[in-house]
Amino acid sequence: MPLRAVPALVDHTPTHPDAVAALFDTASQVSTPDAITLTVGPSPQRLAPYAHTLLADLCDADGEIIGSGRFVLLHDPAGHPGWQGTWRVVSYLRAEVDEHMATDPLLPEVAWSWMQESWSTYAVLAAEVSGTVTCNQSRPFGDIGDRTATADIEVRCSWTPSEFDNGLIDVVSNVKSWLLVLMTAAGLPQPGH
Repeated sequence: MPLRAVPALVDHTPTHPDAVAALFDTASQVSTPDAITLTVGPSPQRLAPYAHTLLADLCDADGEIIGSGRFVLLHDPAGHPGWQGTWRVVSYLRAEVDEHMATDPLLPEVAWSWMQESWSTYAVLAAEVSGTVTCNQSRPFGDIGDRTATADIEVRCSWTPSEFDNGLIDVVSNVKSWLLVLMTAAGLPQPGH
């Protein structure tokens, strides 16, 4: 009986914590438009063995914060059944919008399409996607009735990014796609790709 060659099993998990740490450092150093300040924030402790959190503030021309966000990158070398992979992105962003825009019943669908378009722009292959879009309006009354009404939109989204053969991901494209949605939601010009 002839012998058949059996392909070797390929371990798609980074073999050393230094590779994960280097990827987290790369995420922290993503170049951003001048309007965005990116900082490292506290990470959740119990969601995965490895976690890295980026915080973003988006300012208008006067330096006022008009949007903010959080990008959490999780990694479990053993994999996670709900993720269908070893990496997971959990993102959140909030941006001020025009009050009339906030009342548009199609705004949630439009905002969700921004997320999908941003993945396409940066060639992010997102799987196991879930998320919500929330539109908020605040109208002051009584003693504070002279204040300006405000409106904002929140986009929460999580996804499993595709992995390279070495078990790592294209973290730069994933971060930039999230920042693109933040810029779009705030109505600012999109950064160069």
